[in-house]
Amino acid sequence: MKTRILAVGLAGLLLAVGLLLIACGTTGRGRYNLTPGTWEARAWGFEGYVYVTVVTDARRMVSWDFRAPNDTEEYVMIVRAFITPQITAAGNFDVDSIAGATATANGLINAGRAALDQARLYN
Repeated sequence: MKTRILAVGLAGLLLAVGLLLIACGTTGRGRYNLTPGTWEARAWGFEGYVYVTVVTDARRMVSWDFRAPNDTEEYVMIVRAFITPQITAAGNFDVDSIAGATATANGLINAGRAALDQARLYN
């Protein structure tokens, strides 16, 4: 009985150490190996392209902005109010879209992902 308890305890300890090592190897939410620079991309929104500019350092997205000059201003305002805080908090563009301005939001998300992909490619 003591041997079984010892074996289960040892297995639990090994699992905890393994998970700790895996966690230490990850870069964290919104952190990547990136090439520092300014990256631009575009993707189709509601009535035209959504343009995204992303500034990165070697590990993360430092700042970003977007413009959708041809989309309806109401949709752009909805995206600015609901999607941009999510992106800023996450440090990446892996966020959910929003109903009511879906095409503009998807254009922003897709262009942002494309801009970050450029920073990853040149690393």
